[in-house]
Amino acid sequence: MSEKLQKYLLEPAPALDGDYITIQRQTLAEILRLDRHNIEPIEKQINSIYRGNTADAAEKSQKACDHAEATFQTHSESARQNHEQTIANIKLEYQTQLKKLETQTHAKRDQIISDTEARLHEVKQNCDYEIMTAENIAEGKLKKYQLERLKIKEAVTHGP
Repeated sequence: MSEKLQKYLLEPAPALDGDYITIQRQTLAEILRLDRHNIEPIEKQINSIYRGNTADAAEKSQKACDHAEATFQTHSESARQNHEQTIANIKLEYQTQLKKLETQTHAKRDQIISDTEARLHEVKQNCDYEIMTAENIAEGKLKKYQLERLKIKEAVTHGP
């Protein structure tokens, strides 16, 4: 910083009294006191500091973005793996339940077939028994009618 500027900055600040127009005039008078030659190095220094701070802010911003992106990628990958694991578990559970259901269905079908065969056998036995009973009754009635016929025939041929 130049000596003149340091000296100027150490001076007491002018009192800004009055209305708006007066304050503007005082400010312009102060600006005219400072010559461009004294302000230029400070302006360069301020611009240099500004560029440095801007570059630092941009670098910090980029680091924050990179960190956020990395965090997002990590969480995204973790969520994707979790999703895939959940899908795999669901598929495994589905396959297990499907096999269990197929086994139960096969067992039920075998049980139904076995029960049906047993009932069919029972119905056939009952039917055979009923047929045999009907045949026996029919044979008995036939013999009874044949005996009656013989009695009637003897009665007719031999007389009463």
